[in-house]
Amino acid sequence: MLPIARSFRAARWLRAAAWVAPLLWGALAGAAPPLRADLAHDPEAAAFRSAFLDGALGWDAVRARAAAEGVVRWYHWGGSEDLNTWIDLVVAPELADAGVRLESVRVPATRDAVDAVLAAAAAGRGLGAGPVDLIWINGDDFRTLAQADLLFGPFADLVPNARWFVFDPTDPTSGPNLRDVGTPTGLASMPWYAGQYVCYVDTARWPVADVPRDHAGLESWARAHPGRLTYVRPPDYVGTAWVQQALIGLLGEGVAPFLDAVGTLAPDEVVRRLEPGFAYLRRIEPFLLGGGGADGRRGAPVYPPSAAAWERLLVSGEVDLACEDNVFHAGTGVERGRLPDSVATVVFPEGLMRVNKSFLAIPANAPNPAAALLLADALSSPESHLSKLELVGFPLGLDAATLPPEGRARAEAVAPDLRGVTYADLAANAVAEMHGSWVPVVDRVWARWVAEATPEPFAAVVRAALSGD
Repeated sequence: MLPIARSFRAARWLRAAAWVAPLLWGALAGAAPPLRADLAHDPEAAAFRSAFLDGALGWDAVRARAAAEGVVRWYHWGGSEDLNTWIDLVVAPELADAGVRLESVRVPATRDAVDAVLAAAAAGRGLGAGPVDLIWINGDDFRTLAQADLLFGPFADLVPNARWFVFDPTDPTSGPNLRDVGTPTGLASMPWYAGQYVCYVDTARWPVADVPRDHAGLESWARAHPGRLTYVRPPDYVGTAWVQQALIGLLGEGVAPFLDAVGTLAPDEVVRRLEPGFAYLRRIEPFLLGGGGADGRRGAPVYPPSAAAWERLLVSGEVDLACEDNVFHAGTGVERGRLPDSVATVVFPEGLMRVNKSFLAIPANAPNPAAALLLADALSSPESHLSKLELVGFPLGLDAATLPPEGRARAEAVAPDLRGVTYADLAANAVAEMHGSWVPVVDRVWARWVAEATPEPFAAVVRAALSGD
């Protein structure tokens, strides 16, 4: 029996957002939420799902069906060779021991996996017939599948390794596990990665004491050092996060104005909240790498396509600051020789270093649902999280407080060096991520207002972005 009683599941669903409303009556009645009726589901796969979500199926039965399915297709971001190697050498053998072959499908962007699920659903392919078993996902991508009713259902507290996560909504520490960038997870995803946006510099060129702590200070520095700054091009998530922090910082009202779903606001209010940050991004563009070097001279600003490309620009000495969504990025980079020993993590922007969790979700048209559950559980064990921390440098996604003392001690021992900051620094400057509904709007506005440098009025650009143009 899992630590959170099944009798509490209906209460958790009642706290979910409107997208789960069609599923509520099934949950309250003790039955699995229904699958989309417009999809053709494999009858055996659908019966398995219902029995598992109803709590009528033991884990041995899940393992047996997973072995019969024989394969699991995990779609995940493939931009980290350390992660890819860990999957091949650690995760795949564990699944093989259970009779399941892991297909690690490495995509450049999570949206590729989401689009594959959506395309299969558009073709009428339901549970047992789709292309994707498990996705490493968060933010607007999770919200897209949730709104399309394309999630397998509330499995997260039913797998054996659920005991390492807090899923009790009465416990404040459960918040990051139950909400994905503002969207309630409805237990349809398992937390897997805990990110915090950090920046790093090469102290041989830029001493930490001289690095600005806010956007105003960074603008002054960029003007005095033209060409030494850039950031990743949105919609890459590292670039979008840079833009998000600028929007929050320049509005000057904290993160609260961006925790509202963007669709609940009048267009003029969205314009008001976005305009200071986007004015800043346009203002600094002439002083970025490749820029014209003076007000009014845009030049040809260079926006690297990924965090890895941004890192290479810093290593080659072309820019002086880069950022990532991993507090251990600088430490692992130095350990593995990608970054010089003079690199240090910095506190920037002060009070606005956004945190979030990303998740493992099973689509509602997963071809191998039992194998997907088996993989999600395997990736949720303390052994898996600790080896991922040690070998990849990815922060724990489970709740460290649930670990026994020896587990917490091992986590502390194997964690990479933070390179110049402390856990207290990170906690003191942490801020929630803006609601996921802002992301596509922000990306569309950036593309028109910054990348294209459109002469249209800013309000017109925002209104077009709100309408999906």
